[in-house]
Amino acid sequence: MIRSRSDRDESDDPRPLSDVDADGAVQLVASPDPAPTGGGPGVVAAIWVGVFAPYVVLAAALLGSDWLPVQDQAVLDMRVRDVLAGSDVPLVGAFSRFGWSHPGPVWFYVLAPFRTIGGPNGVLVGSILLFGAGVATAVGLVVRRYGPIVGAVAGIALVPAIAASGSFTLIVPWNPHLAVAWYPAFLVLCISAADRRARDLAPAAFLAAALVQLHVGYVVLAALPLLAASIATLIRERRRLGALARSAVMRPTS
Repeated sequence: MIRSRSDRDESDDPRPLSDVDADGAVQLVASPDPAPTGGGPGVVAAIWVGVFAPYVVLAAALLGSDWLPVQDQAVLDMRVRDVLAGSDVPLVGAFSRFGWSHPGPVWFYVLAPFRTIGGPNGVLVGSILLFGAGVATAVGLVVRRYGPIVGAVAGIALVPAIAASGSFTLIVPWNPHLAVAWYPAFLVLCISAADRRARDLAPAAFLAAALVQLHVGYVVLAALPLLAASIATLIRERRRLGALARSAVMRPTS
């Protein structure tokens, strides 16, 4: 087996970077993404539930309210009903006051099951729950990737910041509000991908697409972090493959 210290520094993977077969040829061993170094699944789940629980309480309290959607929220409710009716299904997102629609209808489809269960109040409740899920997911990701201490710091910073935006942001169903709730989770995935976990690029790209569908302004806000994470990943993988190539030209010594 051939391993040099400089090659080992290129990756945190405990598996060898190369091995030697029976014929003496050097075989390259793939280096998977390092395992998460933060809290375990049970810890992450408990923290996620803890952050999400207040939103569930709020949603339950509003479930029996006499909420009447008006203005943008009335248009939202109409488009969600179009999804359920199956006719004139929306292919674009929320309408803008500038005379065009945001890129995608994902919001309408996600809220449709809530509308089926709770009527107009279901849209209100579903929006609150989706908002809370975004905040809880961001904190849970930090805990999973970087540990409970860093996750606690992130939660202490994020949750009050979201709450400080006011009840209007939290309660009123509006596409910019939902985008704000999920953007931190997207950023955590980008940072994690740039920090040696390439697999997080895929969920980051998925969230980027959802954010752009919610609001066209996230074309730039999502594209730049995702591009930076992709470049960092490519550079890291290029260095790792270079280290593997250097180890491959070495020959076993007796």
